[in-house]
Amino acid sequence: MNPRQDRLILRLIWRQGLNALQKTRASTLAQLLGLGGFFLAYVIADLSVGLHNSAEKLRSLDRFWQFGLPAAASILGAAFGALAAGEAAAQAQAPFLLALPLSKDSRQRAARLAALALALPPAIVFGLAISMACVVIEEPHPLARAFFAFALFLAGSAARIFLQLRAAFKDEAKAADKPARVRGRPINPLGRLDRRRPARLGQWSLSLVSKRLVLSMGAVLFVIAAIASGASLSQGHAAPAVLAGLAGGFLLFMLTLRCDPLASPALRATPLGFFSAWSALLRFPLALAAGFYAGPAAAAAIAEPHALAIPVGAAFILLALCAGYAVFAAFYGRRPMLAGFSYLSALLYTAYESIEYGRPILLAFAGLIVFLWSHSRGKYRHG
Repeated sequence: MNPRQDRLILRLIWRQGLNALQKTRASTLAQLLGLGGFFLAYVIADLSVGLHNSAEKLRSLDRFWQFGLPAAASILGAAFGALAAGEAAAQAQAPFLLALPLSKDSRQRAARLAALALALPPAIVFGLAISMACVVIEEPHPLARAFFAFALFLAGSAARIFLQLRAAFKDEAKAADKPARVRGRPINPLGRLDRRRPARLGQWSLSLVSKRLVLSMGAVLFVIAAIASGASLSQGHAAPAVLAGLAGGFLLFMLTLRCDPLASPALRATPLGFFSAWSALLRFPLALAAGFYAGPAAAAAIAEPHALAIPVGAAFILLALCAGYAVFAAFYGRRPMLAGFSYLSALLYTAYESIEYGRPILLAFAGLIVFLWSHSRGKYRHG
């Protein structure tokens, strides 16, 4: 262990993060902070009123305090740990670090320290939120509840960080040991999808996808869709198959969409427009989502022939969900996990507010999509 190398790597990672922040325009940063602060204050006030009105019921939920809260803290910690590990791995494997005479073990240790440092503030915020919620509903021992939630959140983050970084650096070692192919034409699994202009852009994006994660998740989703389709056929109801196809297709779209090429200076130097490049990256993920949804949708149509509007309407919902996430993915660029977390959070918040205010709240969500789209287009044009 070389502390000097570890400090050097951490300093370089920190400096690159500061450079990325400094490149953000002051107007964009002020808009994001202003809107984010406004919505955060509104959410806190709304949740406080809801917790106060349901205080007696929440205090009586023994199973939630014994099992639900620990499970939620661990799952949220693992999600934030995945974000932190992905960011730390991307910085530790950056070309400017690989060019330095630094060992892989030193970069891996520095990535772990950086990821743990990134996961610590969310764990503290989560613990404080649980403490404030306990105070609002007058739950006894709020500090003990907060510390327990903080510890489980941090434990879930640490476990995810260590596992993800170990896999990331193992894949790096395998890629370094793999001999380069100098003969033969590379195989393009996208086939006809990549023959349209711009050529091979989808193949470029596909090479950035974690094949192991997509295959494992795809197998799990396929089994769930098969079970749901069988349930629909046996019961004569279209809902189980449609819901499984909708959720599975959307998750596969999120797993396979990568917008890293949009940040490439070489691509921005070409006369290719933003919409052409962005839509080219959507070819394979959309085809995969549509192919996955087709099976459960067919089972739903057979199970309930007089209710064809259900699978057809779900197909439009799937298209709308994919289009919304594609805008978030283009905005966040090389941070797909952050894009997914932000998009799901925005969807849940919109669904929560629509219960109280109805469908007009969807206009605010549409405004957010337009805002992110315009800024993604500006970043593509001007860097």
